[in-house]
Amino acid sequence: MAGVLLPNKEPLPEWTHSANETVELELVEISLGNIPNDSMDIYELEEGYLEERPDTGDTYEYYHVLWIEWEDGIAYRKGLGRMAKDRWEAQDREWLDMILG
Repeated sequence: MAGVLLPNKEPLPEWTHSANETVELELVEISLGNIPNDSMDIYELEEGYLEERPDTGDTYEYYHVLWIEWEDGIAYRKGLGRMAKDRWEAQDREWLDMILG
């Protein structure tokens, strides 16, 4: 499990991909968060119930991310989510200046 993504609108008509198909999304890191793995608050997160959620340490660490799409040089929010810290940091990342519309 890499994380959870919550789209602004449901259902997304363009989201008709099979489970085996790769879909590229642009995500922007907003902030780092964490929650103790043994806390009942972990179940407030959508991924808290998933067996695949990283829970090997004392704390589940994740990044809050913004899903964006570009239109005429302006970034527009398509959704929000969380990515497990280790999975996020394993990606190629770069600094980005953007105007959010």
